[in-house]
Amino acid sequence: MNQPSRRGFLSLKVIAILTVVGLVIIGGVIAWRSSGRSEVGRPDIHVVAREDFAVTVVSNGELRAKKQTAIRNELEHEAAIVKIVEEGTLVKKGDLLVKLNDDEIRSELDEEMLQRESARAEAITAESDLKIQLTENDASLKKATTELMLAEVDLQKFEAGDAVEKRLELALALEKGHREVRRLTDKVSRSRELFKKDFLSKDELEKDEIELIEAEADLKKAEVAQTAYEDYTYKKERQKLESELEQARADLDKTTRKNESDLASKQASLINKKRQLELREAKVTELESQLARTTILAPTGGLVVYATSLEQYSWMNNEQPLNVGTKINPNQEIIMLPDTSEMIAAVKVHESLVGRIKPGQKAIITIDAAQGRKFNGTVESIGIMARSGGWRDPSVREYEVRILLDLPESEHGLKPSMRCESRITLMNVEDAIAVPLPGVFTEAANQFVYVVDGDRYTQTQVRIGRRSDTTAEIVSGLKEGQRIALREPPSARIIKTKFEPAPGAGAPDAGRRRGGGAMNEKRVEPDAPAAKPPVTTPPEADKADRSDPAAEDEVEAEDEPTDEKPAESDTPAEKPTSTRGDSSLRD
Repeated sequence: MNQPSRRGFLSLKVIAILTVVGLVIIGGVIAWRSSGRSEVGRPDIHVVAREDFAVTVVSNGELRAKKQTAIRNELEHEAAIVKIVEEGTLVKKGDLLVKLNDDEIRSELDEEMLQRESARAEAITAESDLKIQLTENDASLKKATTELMLAEVDLQKFEAGDAVEKRLELALALEKGHREVRRLTDKVSRSRELFKKDFLSKDELEKDEIELIEAEADLKKAEVAQTAYEDYTYKKERQKLESELEQARADLDKTTRKNESDLASKQASLINKKRQLELREAKVTELESQLARTTILAPTGGLVVYATSLEQYSWMNNEQPLNVGTKINPNQEIIMLPDTSEMIAAVKVHESLVGRIKPGQKAIITIDAAQGRKFNGTVESIGIMARSGGWRDPSVREYEVRILLDLPESEHGLKPSMRCESRITLMNVEDAIAVPLPGVFTEAANQFVYVVDGDRYTQTQVRIGRRSDTTAEIVSGLKEGQRIALREPPSARIIKTKFEPAPGAGAPDAGRRRGGGAMNEKRVEPDAPAAKPPVTTPPEADKADRSDPAAEDEVEAEDEPTDEKPAESDTPAEKPTSTRGDSSLRD
């Protein structure tokens, strides 16, 4: 008897549950219908209007200083850091950056200064020796010249004076001897006549004869003297004087050559000593310069960045941060001093877009590390060579675009290597009928929107012109004031339209392009089986197409069966695929 009552209780319970479910369903339908009547104010409905928008290219990169100075160890040997400014400090021109150990340089400088003074003394001595040599040369040259002149005078005096005088003397003596002999000969002859007549004594006659003999002897001597002089004495004296003259000439030449040799030696010694002094002075100057380089001052203002903190050091070696006591090799980079008064945003732009970027174009730079602050900028230059994406994506080819930021005069707080996003304005579209990109859908080679028609949505083919990453220009297919859906409407409320083939669209599997030209719309009757709504794809599927304003009439190719035909309005059709900017689905 209890069994039937239990069954009845269960039946009542099931009926109650079904009743509640039914009420919930009816309430949902009523709510859905009422929501359809108030779609105008909802965010997924957009009213078509004319507007201005900018066509931009969005790229990522990092900040760099337009100007930066590398601070290196300019010493010729290794040196340890004695003092170094703290990394991240903003310094001004002339501020102390690094102080290196200078003990070794000071010791070497002291030794070299002593050597320099010794070399200076030797140079002074060599200069004095040269002056003395010049004086000695002048004296010896004058002496040799005087001796030569005297020898020449002696020879001339002998030829024109002594020899002539001697010849006259010998000739006079000879003439005198001849006359004396003739006189005495006559006298002896007269004396002999007188002796014969006894007028003269024999003694007197003998005296006269003796005088004649003496006179003849004197005459003979005069003749011998004249012959000896001409044959011997004259030649001897002349040869002696000529020899003395030649010796004087040789002495003069020897003195001249010796003077030249001694002078050249003294001059060479002076040059050598001066050169040694110059080398010592140059060494002292270099050591003084090296000593000055142990104190490194900021050549310009900027931000202190240790070389060991740069990216290239982070993975290729294990250098420790710079600190007091760290040894620095010659020419080793110590600090990079970027001048943060002028900053550059170095961003990477895909090679398909870089052709539209030109120097002078404006850009907006967003910097996350600066709490998302935005800065205006101007494209300064585009890289000459493309760079690959590296081992992560070697097929990607990107160009580096440098954008100069318009920075305020006050402290901006930006630092190199901060990540940034740039939005480069390629062009400005003015007074154009435009809609948000999520409101544009793609089916095969056709692009369309869902125009609000009461509580239904009519597929309306449109033709897209210029577009940015958020907005598309409608060239044809829409008018101002029309309302379109920004999301996929429910399939039961879509009024399907037969699209006119887009230009260049052949087979269904042809590459997709934005539609254009007149549209032939065919309404689907309410009682006809409605086609299933298109399936949307994520925004990434349309990202490449939207980011390239140059390809205004091109979209990616869609793979569809070649034997598939567009769904007719009066026959059931398979659910086609559609591409749009919003991946959300509405059930």
